[in-house]
Formats: sequence, C-alpha cells, structure tokens
Amino acid sequence: MVRNISEDLRWRIVYLHCDGLSHRRIFRYLYVSRATVSRVLRLFKRWGSVRNPFDGMRERKRILDNNDMGVSQKVICICTVLKLTFSRFYRRWLLRKLIGILMNYYPRWK
Repeated sequence: MVRNISEDLRWRIVYLHCDGLSHRRIFRYLYVSRATVSRVLRLFKRWGSVRNPFDGMRERKRILDNNDMGVSQKVICICTVLKLTFSRFYRRWLLRKLIGILMNYYPRWK
C-alpha cells in the first residue's frame, strides 16, 4: 500500500469536508483510509495546510569541541552570577549584549 498520498488528494479531502461531507463519505468516495482523512483534516485545522511544516526538517546534530565547551561553561558561570546579583531587566539587557558579543566572536553559531 502507498504510504504517501499526493498533495492534490489531500486538498480534495479538505474541499470535500468543507462542502459538508462526513468523514465516512469522504474515505469511501476517495478510497483512502479513515485514518488518512482524519490525519489530513487535523493537519489542516492545526496548520492551515495539508502538509506538516516540520516534516523533513531534521538538522545534523552539532558536535561541540573543547573551545565551544569552554565558552559555554563561561556563559553558564556568567548567567549564574547575573541571576544572583542583578535585577531581571538588567539581566536581560546584559544577556542580550553577551549573546551579541558571542555571535560576533563565533560566527558559525548563527
């Protein structure tokens, strides 16, 4: 059995549902499973599209080297000091400045 159905068929499911057809009539009319009709309509209600926008967006896991680990330890130490000594708004401002400095120093983090 085919695992992926075409985007055209997915949109037909949505249009038939908007025309007032029940789930049962849709899956009998288009010869798809009941679960497929439910899945497509759930995706459409949630995202406004018939495809999940997060499918296929798997990124490669980043491997940190010793330099990156040292920087992250320093950032954690700075954050704990900031949390203990400064107010919330001043902490936020300082963290933004720190992140800006790190982004300029380590351009591959962008």
